[in-house]
Amino acid sequence: MSWEIGAIFVSLACVLLSYPILKIHHYGFRIVAVLAAPYLSAQALYWGVSSVKGASDEVGSWSGLFVGTWAAVGLIALLVGLYVSRQF
Repeated sequence: MSWEIGAIFVSLACVLLSYPILKIHHYGFRIVAVLAAPYLSAQALYWGVSSVKGASDEVGSWSGLFVGTWAAVGLIALLVGLYVSRQF
């Protein structure tokens, strides 16, 4: 999977999660969910695709690059989704 496709998938997942996260009443839990959702979705996407493709020695060494950038893009998308959800 390319970097761009993964970023799009993580962004879409985070935008879809923005409305349920907005419904969390406890502010502390909401902050944890905002920070955890992009990271967990990026991890799930990276390791899910890696496990389907088969084990390789390079898989673990590239995980930080892909997961980190996908999580950053996902966090931005999640924050935009939260902002838009609060407006309506």
